[in-house]
Amino acid sequence: MSGKMKLIFGSVLVGCLMAASVACAQISRDEACDVVYRYFPGATITKVEHDWDDGHEIYEIDFQYGQYMDAECTIDANTGNMLEYELD
Repeated sequence: MSGKMKLIFGSVLVGCLMAASVACAQISRDEACDVVYRYFPGATITKVEHDWDDGHEIYEIDFQYGQYMDAECTIDANTGNMLEYELD
């Protein structure tokens, strides 16, 4: 297999794996955001990332809430539970 074909194959494989990881989540991005709104009514979400932490699928969400301009929380992508939050 030529170097160019290996690169194309590798790129396709990585893309498929990334798509599959998001498909594993039991809750959607929007549902994860709803958890933030439930705990912090009136919050403004600024960033949502899907990630893995110690083998657990999570959403890391940055938001603004009242006087807290740099707040963040972690939502379990399978259960929808808020695992932790920080208000700065």
